[in-house]
Amino acid sequence: MKRFFQIGLLAGLILIAAGFFIYTIRGELTRLPLGLLLAGAALVLGYLVFNFEEIRKYLLRRSTKYGANVALLILIVLAIIVLVNVLASTHNKRFDLTEEKRYSLSPQTVKLLKSIPGEIEVICFYTQGNRARTRMEDLLSQYHYINKKFHYQFLDPDRNPAKAKAYDIKFDGTTVLRYGKNVEKIVGASEEEVTNALIKVTRKKEKVIYFLEGHGEHSMENYEAGGLSTLREALIKQNYVPKKLILPEKKEIPSDCDLLIVAGPKVDPFDWEIKEITNYIDQGGSAIFLLEPFATPKLVAALKKYGFDIGNNVIVDRFSRVLGGDYLIPVVSSYLSHDITKGFNIMSFFPYARSVGKVKEPPEGVTIQALAQTSPQSWGEVDEAALRAGHASFDPGRDLKGPVPLAAAAIIEPKKEAGEGGNKEKEEGTKPERKARVVVFGDSDFATNTYIAQQGNEDFILNAINWAAQQEELISIRPKNPKSTPVTLTLTQGRLIFFIPVVIMPGAVAIIGLIAIMRRRRKR
Repeated sequence: MKRFFQIGLLAGLILIAAGFFIYTIRGELTRLPLGLLLAGAALVLGYLVFNFEEIRKYLLRRSTKYGANVALLILIVLAIIVLVNVLASTHNKRFDLTEEKRYSLSPQTVKLLKSIPGEIEVICFYTQGNRARTRMEDLLSQYHYINKKFHYQFLDPDRNPAKAKAYDIKFDGTTVLRYGKNVEKIVGASEEEVTNALIKVTRKKEKVIYFLEGHGEHSMENYEAGGLSTLREALIKQNYVPKKLILPEKKEIPSDCDLLIVAGPKVDPFDWEIKEITNYIDQGGSAIFLLEPFATPKLVAALKKYGFDIGNNVIVDRFSRVLGGDYLIPVVSSYLSHDITKGFNIMSFFPYARSVGKVKEPPEGVTIQALAQTSPQSWGEVDEAALRAGHASFDPGRDLKGPVPLAAAAIIEPKKEAGEGGNKEKEEGTKPERKARVVVFGDSDFATNTYIAQQGNEDFILNAINWAAQQEELISIRPKNPKSTPVTLTLTQGRLIFFIPVVIMPGAVAIIGLIAIMRRRRKR
């Protein structure tokens, strides 16, 4: 009988181990692991009841008391470890030691999360076998770490068909983001996709951006090298609505225009078009101008009344040759303090650019500031003929000495119309008109499909757009796709990595244990 219960104890322990193993693998306490655990517990309990007297005598031994003391100390140490882990889980701190900060969110995502006041609900519909589930869980845990109001859960669409049908889930790996009444769905597990969806779901309304055309500007519908299709797609991801504007057709800038972009006109707009643009700015409209050297003198003259000092020159930068570029592609690594360039430390490239700075005494109601400048080895060349002939050099009497500014931003107070209307608005306490925001770049090619992906070009133009459109929470460095950094091992290195932790180290511990046992037996 005693032998029978000993076999029962062994079988019970095996059943408990098997049940726990199946529960760990499946992640759910189904009937099979539950049955194994209960059967194993019953067998162990039967053994304890049958051998109660022997167990009691064993517990009263001196050696057992010593063993109990050791066990108690072990339990205390384990309890301390558990307590430390609990405290660490509630007050945790992340450290990303990877070179590319692969496991850290981008500054834009962090800034966006901190600006969201309400509760964000995220439901991820992933089946148990979806390999991207773990990656998505790791990513969303970083979002929750930044904003505790960011809540997420994972549901298996096969086991939750009603919930999946309610959200019209058609693909495995679909994520639903809810913010108030707004809902956005994505299929993907990258930070860029999640952040773009978060921007859309938390935005109160879509901002409309008009691209002026008809004067040789770069087209947002052009997918070739000189087009702006890549910029257009980036704007759509951030919940903007890009539209084309041909003023002779519309006769005026539409009332729903939140931002006007004039990207690289080759000829001046008509005088009445320039007047329409300046009236739009004077009434609080925001605009961005990407100008080219030695072009559009009338438009340049119109912008000077807002404090922009736009030179009739081309920037020549010797520092570009150090980086393997051309003299006429100035490199910008020095950014001045402004909301657009705050925390910006990435180089940007401006092919064939002119100088854009600020006048010494800006007009009344205008606050203007330069954004970026080239290296001290650069200058603004005014002799176009010498430049084309290939023998341009710095002329102290005529050329602009570097560092040369090539972008500036201005905030402009709207002009108040005289009469009773303005006084009446003040008396009634209506909201003041918004201030115009204008950004001028001395180049347009840097935002085209050819150059926008170069270093910080995309971030620079998008930051300027977000600032001008008064979407400051989106101004930052955007998430980039991490590049693959595989570890290549030789056959010998691979074998060493396998044998040292799997064979050699466990084998050494086993051998030391056998030697210790053999020495004890010899002493006895």
